[in-house]
Amino acid sequence: MTPAENKRPHGLIILALISAAIAVRVPGLYHDFWLDEIWSLTLVAPLSAPSQIFTHIHFDLNHWLHSLILFAIGDHPYWPVYRMPAFAAACASLLVVASWPGMQSRRERILALVAFGASFVLIVYSTEARGYAWLILFSLLCYRCLLVYGRSTRPAVAFLFWACAILGFLSQVTFVFVYAALGLWSLAVFYTASKRLGRTLCDMLLFFTVPGVFFFWLYVVDIRHVQHGGAGAGTLVGTLVQIAAWMLGTPAEGWLGGATFALLIILVAFTSYRMARAGDPAWVLYVGLITVPVLVAIMTSRTGFSYWKPRHFIGVAPFFLLLLARGLSVLWGRGRAGPWLAGTVLAVFLIGNTVRTATFITQGRGHYLDAMRHIAERTPGGVIEIGSDHDFRNSMVISFYARYLPDHEVRYVQRDRWVGAGPRWFLVHAQEAGFKPQTTLNNPDSGRRYILDAAFTYSGISGWNWYVYRNGADEADALSPAGP
Repeated sequence: MTPAENKRPHGLIILALISAAIAVRVPGLYHDFWLDEIWSLTLVAPLSAPSQIFTHIHFDLNHWLHSLILFAIGDHPYWPVYRMPAFAAACASLLVVASWPGMQSRRERILALVAFGASFVLIVYSTEARGYAWLILFSLLCYRCLLVYGRSTRPAVAFLFWACAILGFLSQVTFVFVYAALGLWSLAVFYTASKRLGRTLCDMLLFFTVPGVFFFWLYVVDIRHVQHGGAGAGTLVGTLVQIAAWMLGTPAEGWLGGATFALLIILVAFTSYRMARAGDPAWVLYVGLITVPVLVAIMTSRTGFSYWKPRHFIGVAPFFLLLLARGLSVLWGRGRAGPWLAGTVLAVFLIGNTVRTATFITQGRGHYLDAMRHIAERTPGGVIEIGSDHDFRNSMVISFYARYLPDHEVRYVQRDRWVGAGPRWFLVHAQEAGFKPQTTLNNPDSGRRYILDAAFTYSGISGWNWYVYRNGADEADALSPAGP
């Protein structure tokens, strides 16, 4: 068999894995738009110039690169259009992984593509009209630039790194986690290569000064003025446990979730130790990818900011998937037990991620348009009046989907403006897994009641369940404006 013939099956496997990864991402394009996507679009809609994205929107939902894309697209009734740029970035990330220069074997490359292609959390954010898919792409490209520079000192690589790092910062501010970890790793790599402090400092300045200055400019004009969107805060430990479980495909709740996170820390510590003993400075990168985000989270919590969600750490996820692929590849080649153990770990990863992905494909980010159509079909006349348990969140989603009910006028009734029996329909939203809605919502003081009419669920991560209640006014009952 010639070398070309020997490479052909490997190339076909790579092509098949990329195709499968793209295929499981496509359904997410057509899921309903959810609040954060709608909110991002709403923030950009009134702007008259792209520069205002940096000077007028001081809000944490403003992912600058994506906001520029939304501004360029403008108003469009077919909302998958807003997700296609993120989808393109996700597909590009798969190509980057397929041609990764740091792979030690064909098996490792295949395992890396399997991990990236099947990763539930990457699948979700690959079609979300936000900046996370871009963050993942430019984080990988920055790392790749530095890997290539280690093999060839061409100055053009530094210019490419500047572009990728600047676009990384524009994708999402949490790119700073990756940037800092890459800086620590580069310091070790440059010094190991030259053994000269002066040359090491020159290389560091060459690569990291320009993006650092750009980040400082972003901080001055926008970041220091940013306001938080107001969703509920979570604990830092709970957030880290959740992102670890999403990456590995294991349960995110209870002692299993804690065990998963502990296992991830142990694996990284062990792998870093092995790398350090072998003289591989990559251990610095992985230690930095864990410690930098945690230190930043702790420091910001002391200033009163405690809002950390798993998506804020999505930029570091690709690196741990690369590490997982390398670990599995090494384990696979270790004696008789190695393949069995590696296969078991891979099976757990694939089963857990496949189950979550299947739920995501079928349930999506919610079924808001279906809920609105359900209400419209059961509303006599052309006017729909709706109230809800959260005026801001639900009213924004309702307003977005009202345009898709051309035969009805949709009126959202604020809680402090209810009169008489109240609006005909009432919506309850819930993001908690296993939330059980009440069949009726009563207020004994007013004698009003709403009756559960339908439930529209979502898959988790992005979106929420919507529970549709109809007014029981015909039975002399309805919900009180004070709430259920």
